[in-house]
Amino acid sequence: MINKIDSNLIRPLLADLINIKQSLSRLNGTITKLAELAFIDYLRERNLIDEIDAQECAKNSAEVSAYANGYDIFISNRKIVAEIKALIPYEVTRFGGAQIQSLEKDVKGLLEGKAKAQEDIKDFVKILALLPTQDEKTFSKAVEHLIENLKKKDYKVSAKLPENNSFSKDYVYVVTIPLN
Repeated sequence: MINKIDSNLIRPLLADLINIKQSLSRLNGTITKLAELAFIDYLRERNLIDEIDAQECAKNSAEVSAYANGYDIFISNRKIVAEIKALIPYEVTRFGGAQIQSLEKDVKGLLEGKAKAQEDIKDFVKILALLPTQDEKTFSKAVEHLIENLKKKDYKVSAKLPENNSFSKDYVYVVTIPLN
């Protein structure tokens, strides 16, 4: 037990921990930006956008902060809007309560629009793209649990994109960004 607070130890340690926290914040932003690029490539591979759209989208992504208001991906000419998340499930095969609330907020923003976003997206394909932060089998269990939670709250969500690209504008498609 500490009887006396030793400022000579605590203050430098606290300063070091703050520096680590700031570095992790920058790392999270970098991961989000790289996940956006991987998702853009996924859209191109699925033939939802062409190479010109992919290049324009990547350029737009590079110009906007990972922490900016609005949608992570917005492709007006293809009517595609997406939110990108790189969350590590809190309980290994389940997202934690705060994570589910954050993801629910994103789904709601995709379905109803965001107050700070100027775009009208009611006729857009809406996608919540998750970066797998674990092995595929474990992460897919967390995604299944998320979908169950969202459906219990009457959100219209689907666990995958339709094979023939016949999208419903009333649904949010929850997909995992392939890493290989």
